[in-house]
Amino acid sequence: MALNREQHNRIMRVYQERRFQHLQERRQRAEEISLKLPSYDRLSEEAAQLRTEQAKSLLSHDGSRAEALAERIAGIEAEKKALLLQNGYPEDYLELRYTCPLCRDTGYVNNEKCGCQKKLISELIYRQEAGLPEALWEDSFQTYDFSLFDDTDPIPELLRQTGKRVTQRAYMQTVVPLLKKYAEEFPQKGGSLLLTGQTGTGKTFLSNCIAKEVIDRCQQVLYVRAGDFFDAMARESFERREGQEALQTDAAATCDLLIIDDLGTERRTEFTLSRLFSLVSDRLARKKGTIISTNLDGNNIKHLYGERMTSRLAQYTVIPFYGKDLRLRGGN
Repeated sequence: MALNREQHNRIMRVYQERRFQHLQERRQRAEEISLKLPSYDRLSEEAAQLRTEQAKSLLSHDGSRAEALAERIAGIEAEKKALLLQNGYPEDYLELRYTCPLCRDTGYVNNEKCGCQKKLISELIYRQEAGLPEALWEDSFQTYDFSLFDDTDPIPELLRQTGKRVTQRAYMQTVVPLLKKYAEEFPQKGGSLLLTGQTGTGKTFLSNCIAKEVIDRCQQVLYVRAGDFFDAMARESFERREGQEALQTDAAATCDLLIIDDLGTERRTEFTLSRLFSLVSDRLARKKGTIISTNLDGNNIKHLYGERMTSRLAQYTVIPFYGKDLRLRGGN
């Protein structure tokens, strides 16, 4: 997703500050060398004078003199490096340094965004604006702990449905790779997910893992809790003055990945139902990825949100979560 002007300016200010900082640091190193090695400055002045003479020789087409001056300049530069080394400094001590040598702190390489700019966008823009609770940033697919899940008793629902004895741990060992693959292939394959199951079975944790993976790929993510989100949309709609932008609504409609957590906890009004239906329908039409997590099962969703909403959610990939509340066991 393209940056707006304000976001672009924020990123460019970071590069400007980096360049200024590195110039200041080089100036400080130069002052240090001037104090400790006065002969270094004399060599620099001599080289500068020779460069002026060299330029004049080139303008007068005196190639042989220009070549001789170039050799003398090279010799002086070698002396300067040797002087630094003899006094315990690296030979490039006075060269300008960069946070990113590839783009030289401009953010671009051959008119394309440098990898460092993409990382900055992820860290400074999308991560801050995603709405993820700060405590959740420590969690990831890499820290996922399957040992928190029961590996003794079969999941009753699956036992009734399939006759197979599958423990909660074994089941999650099949679910997590699917969600990780979804994140890794986003947005090329896209699609939307409906995560269903009781409280504390890991839906929010895994939604968060997906969000961070997608943000790291410089995609814009918006994470919202259903209750807070629809309350904010209602306030925005009823309190907004003419000409004001509907920021919450627009962000939810246009972000690359929208995550609605705890659907079913919001106050269900005609406004809420209408906005939810419009949002889900619009994002499906735009082929924008959406993840909805809910404690409701299919029958409850149909009862609470109606046939039209159920038909839209039927286009989502449904992933049920089973088992007991992990938080009661000290897990995630």
